[in-house]
Amino acid sequence: MTDPTERTPAQRSPFLDFWDASRLTQLTVDQFVTRSATWEEPEPSISVFDQAASELDLPPIDDKLQDLFASRVSSRRFTDEPIPTTAVAEVLAATGPAGDGRPVIPSAGGLDPLGVFALVLRGETPLDGYVVHYRHREHRVAIIGEVPDEERCRRLFSLDCDGSPAMLLAFAVDPGTTLSKYGERGGRFLLQQVGHAMQNVGLRLAESQRRRRGTKLHGYIVGGVLDEVADHLRLGHTRAEVVGAYAIGTGSPAPT
Repeated sequence: MTDPTERTPAQRSPFLDFWDASRLTQLTVDQFVTRSATWEEPEPSISVFDQAASELDLPPIDDKLQDLFASRVSSRRFTDEPIPTTAVAEVLAATGPAGDGRPVIPSAGGLDPLGVFALVLRGETPLDGYVVHYRHREHRVAIIGEVPDEERCRRLFSLDCDGSPAMLLAFAVDPGTTLSKYGERGGRFLLQQVGHAMQNVGLRLAESQRRRRGTKLHGYIVGGVLDEVADHLRLGHTRAEVVGAYAIGTGSPAPT
C-alpha cells in the first residue's frame, strides 16, 4: 500500500495538508502570537450544547480519583531545582508501560505511532543536558543529542513562563501506518493518543504534589512548539510530526 506521507501533491493526504497549514516556524510564530494576543472573547451567548431537554441531577462523586482529577493544574512558574532521574522515569512511564509491561495509552489498531522525547535542561547525571528518546517497551531511554541552550529552548517551544522548566517533553507521531490503515479518520486517532498521553502526564504531576515525601512536579502544556524542534529530536528528515510539548519543573505550583 502506498505510504500517504509519500504521495504526489495530487494524491496528498488532506490530514497532512491540515498539518502544513497549522505549522509554526520563526516566520509564522509572530502571527500566531499576535492573533492570540489580540483575540477578543465574544459576548456570552447560548451555547450550541444547551438544548431544550429534561434534566436529572446525578449522584455526587467524592473519591480519591475524582479528587486527583480536580487537583490537576497548569503552572508557569519554575524554580532552579533540577529534576531527579526517578522523577524523569515516573513522568515518562505515564506515557508508556505499566508496572507489568502493559501499555497505558490506547493505540488504534495497536499500531503504536507515538514517540515521546525528553529534553532534560536540569537533571541528574547521566541525563543532565541531554535529549532522550523514551523506549517505552523496555522502559529505558536512548540519548540522542544535547539540549539546546536555554534561550533557544524558549524560542523553539515559545515558552511563556517565569523561570525555566527543568524538563521539556515533546510528543511526536508517525502518521504513515495509521493513515494507511484508517484513511483520514486516522488523523483524529493520532491526536487522541497524544491527548491521552498528555493527560496521563498531568495526572502524574498532580499525584506528585500530594506526596509527603519525594519530588513535587508541576508544569503546563505548551501550544506553540516550532516545527524546528523535530531537528533536535532527529526527526527532521522523517515522516514524523511533532504534535506538542509539556514543560515540567519542580516545587509547588502557581496555577495559571
